Amino acid sequence: MTEATVYTAFFGFRVKPFDLLPNPDFLYPSRAYRKASAYLEYGVRDRAGFILITGEVGAGKTTLIRSLLKRSLGDVLISKVFNTSVDAEQLVAMINDDFGLETDGRDKVAMLRDLNTFLIEQYAERRRPVLIIDEAQNLTPEVLEEVRMLSNLETDNAKLLQIILVGQPELRERIRSPQLLQLRQRILVQCHLEPLTREEVEEYVLYRLERAGNRDALHWEEGVMAEMHRATRGIPRLVNILGSYVLLDAYAAGRRSISLPEMLDLLHSMDFDHQFWPTGTETEGEAGGETSPAVTGAGAMTVTGAAGGNGSHAAAAGAPVDMTPAPVGTAAQVPAGVAQTMTQTQAQATPAMLSLLQGLSRRVGELEQAHARMGENAYFDMLERQNELEQVLTRMAERVDRLHFAQAQRQVQVRQEQAAQERLAAERAGNQRGGWLRRWFVGG
Repeated sequence: MTEATVYTAFFGFRVKPFDLLPNPDFLYPSRAYRKASAYLEYGVRDRAGFILITGEVGAGKTTLIRSLLKRSLGDVLISKVFNTSVDAEQLVAMINDDFGLETDGRDKVAMLRDLNTFLIEQYAERRRPVLIIDEAQNLTPEVLEEVRMLSNLETDNAKLLQIILVGQPELRERIRSPQLLQLRQRILVQCHLEPLTREEVEEYVLYRLERAGNRDALHWEEGVMAEMHRATRGIPRLVNILGSYVLLDAYAAGRRSISLPEMLDLLHSMDFDHQFWPTGTETEGEAGGETSPAVTGAGAMTVTGAAGGNGSHAAAAGAPVDMTPAPVGTAAQVPAGVAQTMTQTQAQATPAMLSLLQGLSRRVGELEQAHARMGENAYFDMLERQNELEQVLTRMAERVDRLHFAQAQRQVQVRQEQAAQERLAAERAGNQRGGWLRRWFVGG
């Protein structure tokens, strides 16, 4: 029996609950996922042109796409591109290949011609080709512009190809560049996958345990889930990583529960915060060479020069100058004139800094009050309301179309009835005239 089998058997699982593979069967329907999924399906069914889906690394974008691919979307034909470190010609080749078109020995112009012919054929057969590009943040602006050009393949009244761009938040920043203005204007549906909330992290963990076969495999003591949310910041992939370590640690110790001290000890042993959330800060006070005396105070700076010299000489000679902050409380040895000038400068700058900080503090308070009045999910609620209104308008438009069609049918029916009545009246009038003439000739 393998270790994985023993591991799952110990907790009563059918499969491992926190596998990192993007498995749609384990897709937890969080609020953000439901919104993104609804937007995605709406955009595909409504031929919304470009669709943009973004989210942090590990937020579940690929899982969302795989979930879409598993659905029955009727006449939708999907091509998916997951390797985006390519140039424009390679991208077109991958698109054609996934649509089943020949690519060997064909240049970009020939492949675009083949793709256009293929899309026209699909349109004639009432099928809707959809292109999904995952990890789109890796595409260069030139390739993104080529993607926009693909959307120009169209008939007089319909787009031949619908395009879904999926990527990390920097994709939004890239699309904001001036050279991609036309692409930005063609994005009709966009959604960002937000991290899980504190409550959703707990529901997510228990949901995956249940899908694996045993929701009660482990007892999570008070404070553990909150610490799990803090450490992972609600990113599903990191929740999976930490959850897997929690189960492995419990299995190794023969435990069926996890306490807050045990969770903190596990995070410390994994060095979780530094491994997955690097700060990029450097240790203060580390400098090479000989350091000249520093000015006392939190805002003081140290000037480092070569051994045997001082900071001013090093700067004048073009030597490297280290302007790292000096540790608070270091003794100051500065010439009297320089110290007096610095004191006057600080005295002049302090009121301005205080005024700026007070203004920022007031602004932050105003924003917090506005946020409290709106509610935490006000933006999402407005988007949901907008989506509901769009659906109502769609149903109303369909009803109006049906009424117009019924009215046209009724008008045709009325005209037919009028024509029949006119023919019947003409026949009756003819019969009456014919009877009078027969009576006149025979003398009746």
